[in-house]
Amino acid sequence: MELSRKERLKSILLWGLLGLSLLLNVAALLLLNGIRQRAIETLESAKATIQGMQERPIRTVVGVNEVIPIQEVIPFNHSFPVSLDTTYPLSTVVQTSVQIPLLGRQEIVVPVEADIPIQMDLEVPVQTDIPVSFTYQLQTTIPVEVSIPPETLAPIDKLLEETLDRLR
Repeated sequence: MELSRKERLKSILLWGLLGLSLLLNVAALLLLNGIRQRAIETLESAKATIQGMQERPIRTVVGVNEVIPIQEVIPFNHSFPVSLDTTYPLSTVVQTSVQIPLLGRQEIVVPVEADIPIQMDLEVPVQTDIPVSFTYQLQTTIPVEVSIPPETLAPIDKLLEETLDRLR
């Protein structure tokens, strides 16, 4: 039985659509496989980076620019040795009374002139509170080195490994 021209055309068209569908499916599979391969490479790179972070500390420099107010009371308690070696001139008049028999009580004026030598070592104690109040402008850079502990990165590493197993 021979097919009519219309039926042959329909058959060819149907076979052509089937072939096109097959080609599109193969192209889609190849594209998805390429995406899967790139995902695996990216995840393996991420895993290597995570493992590298466990081995090498992160180093950076932190800039500090802060105003620090300082208010404090400093107790001061100290004794200072002081040596004295001097002469004190004394010049005065002393009025006193003296009881003299037969004359009774007599007022007398006695002039006193003397040089008194003073030689001594003294300890002079000083006790006070010294208030201190100022503002300090701290501008510096501080190198910082941080090691990430393995227990912090372990869950991420495990998640990456599980994802890689599913993609393979």
